[in-house]
Amino acid sequence: MRKNNTLYLFLIVAITTCVIGCKKMDDTYRQFVENGETVYVARADSIKAHSGENRIELSWLLLSDPKVRSYKVYWDSRSDSLEGNVQKTDEVDTIRVMVNNLDEGVHYFEVYMFGEGGTKSVQTEVIGHSYGDIYKNSLLPRIVRNAEWAPGSSITLELTNASEDAVRTEFEYLDRTTGELTTQFVSSDTEIDTLPNVKAVENEAKIKYRTVFLPDSTAIDTFYSEYSTMTLVKTGLEVDKSGFSILPLDNDAWESHYSNRSPDLMWDGSTTSRPYATVKADMPSSFAIDLGKTVDLTKFRWNDYSGGNNYAYFYNRGTPIHFEVWGSNDPTEDGDWSKWTKLGTYEIKRPSGLPRGEDLTQEDIDRGIEGHEFTFDESQDNNYRYIRFKVIDVWQGSDPYYVWIGELTFWAFP
Repeated sequence: MRKNNTLYLFLIVAITTCVIGCKKMDDTYRQFVENGETVYVARADSIKAHSGENRIELSWLLLSDPKVRSYKVYWDSRSDSLEGNVQKTDEVDTIRVMVNNLDEGVHYFEVYMFGEGGTKSVQTEVIGHSYGDIYKNSLLPRIVRNAEWAPGSSITLELTNASEDAVRTEFEYLDRTTGELTTQFVSSDTEIDTLPNVKAVENEAKIKYRTVFLPDSTAIDTFYSEYSTMTLVKTGLEVDKSGFSILPLDNDAWESHYSNRSPDLMWDGSTTSRPYATVKADMPSSFAIDLGKTVDLTKFRWNDYSGGNNYAYFYNRGTPIHFEVWGSNDPTEDGDWSKWTKLGTYEIKRPSGLPRGEDLTQEDIDRGIEGHEFTFDESQDNNYRYIRFKVIDVWQGSDPYYVWIGELTFWAFP
């Protein structure tokens, strides 16, 4: 008898537990019951939160429930909400909802789907992150460890390792061929790169750069650091003069007027030794130099003789006023000008502006000692071994005369 009582007690407890459990389940799904039938509305499936700048985009899937008509999104403990309509197709549909004007930080979202008659789905939750001024103010451009000029008017860059949220770094500069602003992207995993065809203005190139960031893998907005600017002076290296020699061309006036005024005095490294003097010739008068190797020329300097504080050669006698510089890599012995390319036209100006014969000012003397520097046009090819000077006139006049040169110095990339 005691055994039967125990069995009855167990059955009573089991039935009671089942009734209570079913009542709780009924309470949960009571909202889906209409006219005695259970009506289910599909919930937001595979929901994702995509971070942005003071905004977050929510996306989810609508699978196969044709009863779905609308949605409602709550966020931040239901302090705000938005809603919208949907139209289900026969395919798997993707719903995208942009939540704007969010404070920077983490946000909690609840999404409900609704059908006809106000029936709704169970809740779907997702957490997202919006970014704003705090994040943007923390962004710094990727560090350029080293930047230097390279052949072909290019600039070689060496960068530090990029941070995990960096996508690329953008470099802006003037293109020497088009003269227009161009942008080159350097990816975050690239540490050494080259900016091609950089235009230098007065031997300087200004490079602006900034780094682009994605704060996380879900981000829909990119963020930018402030621009930084670096200035690179283009001088190149002084070309070694030990390989220089005169290039004797048939129609040049390259021979020396005086026996002690030989061409090698143009590259003996001194402006106080005797100057080189060509033979007297009709203007224009020309002479050519073999640099000993092909180089990418950037600039050159013309110095007059200034030995023993003797400045009588400055802006006088055979010092050129107007002249041209030509380059070639395959000259012919007859001096055919069709084998040469003009690299530039130049003028030696007296700083004081006074005519020949007037006493030199201190400014004239200082510039004469310093020499006159000239640059080669960055928009052209300046890779040459042979350089030819065509002197149009000298300070003595345009009648037959000789040309005086104290020292010639070239700068170039190897």
